[in-house]
Amino acid sequence: MFVQLAYRQLLGNRLINRLFGTVNGLGLSLLTFDWSQIGYIGSPLVFPWWTKVNVIIGFIIFFYILGPILYYTNTWSQAYLPLGGTGVYDQYGQPYNTTRVVDLKRGLLNLTAYKEYSPLSLPTTFTSVYSIAFALATSAIIHTALYHGQSIWDKIKNIKTKDKDVHAKLMCNYPEVPNWWYWSYFIVFTVFSVIMIEVYDTGLPIWGLFLALFVALAYVLQGEFIFAMTSQQISIYLVAEIIPGYLLPGKPFSNMLFKTFSVQSLLVGLAFIQDLKLGHYMKILPRVTFVVQIVAAILSAVVQIGVKKFLVATVPDLCDKHQANILTCPNTSFF
Repeated sequence: MFVQLAYRQLLGNRLINRLFGTVNGLGLSLLTFDWSQIGYIGSPLVFPWWTKVNVIIGFIIFFYILGPILYYTNTWSQAYLPLGGTGVYDQYGQPYNTTRVVDLKRGLLNLTAYKEYSPLSLPTTFTSVYSIAFALATSAIIHTALYHGQSIWDKIKNIKTKDKDVHAKLMCNYPEVPNWWYWSYFIVFTVFSVIMIEVYDTGLPIWGLFLALFVALAYVLQGEFIFAMTSQQISIYLVAEIIPGYLLPGKPFSNMLFKTFSVQSLLVGLAFIQDLKLGHYMKILPRVTFVVQIVAAILSAVVQIGVKKFLVATVPDLCDKHQANILTCPNTSFF
């Protein structure tokens, strides 16, 4: 009986929940040997040791030290919210009811309803993530320019020289992928994208589509350098939110579509570069690698859309946080 009472007391203790909770806390109690959780954001076996140290130190500083300090000093007026988590709340501490401020049929923000209801509020750790993302948006560019700028420039100037390593020399025996293959792929699927945003009345202008693709292109070079050296992909989520939010105010659906085109273009581009690098070291014909990439991308898109439509049609309350089978869609909700 005493054990049960102590257990219930611990469950109802807010400090314990904030420090050791894994949903709305800092997760200090989380120690697991479940590899699916350990490798959820990437296998630690493939990261250089200094990358892991950098991530751990940054995590401790921003979440385990600054997070509680900001929360308990109420620096950002967030003491009435959970300490951690990716939820969005109103001024009353309740989950934000987006249906009260968004016209779902037209995909527009009702500014009057928004002012009458409540501004958005984020937990302290979630706000910290956004702050770090602001720093990443510029630091990725500056870091690449300062530390790798000269190397990049030298490679561009000497791209046709014979000074190549053994892998590059062996790969010279295989025909390269013609540039028109890449251009054809880009043009075909850009046309499909234009048709999609126009036919379905998404509210995203054509210039918005090309701007989204340009944002992704602007981060490819530094993204691939950082990815190649650290096995960590950079994120442009915040950049892809700020730009359409400023240029297309009051259009949340258009903003999300802009973000999808921008973020996914960068992630897929980095994945393609990763595959080409693997093929380079494994001595796989570049044209074979290219074809496999394209076929896999098309098939995965078709399969994912089919599975999504099937789940939406057959699973009650899909993505709801109280869903019976815990199909809560954490990544989709966060995106």
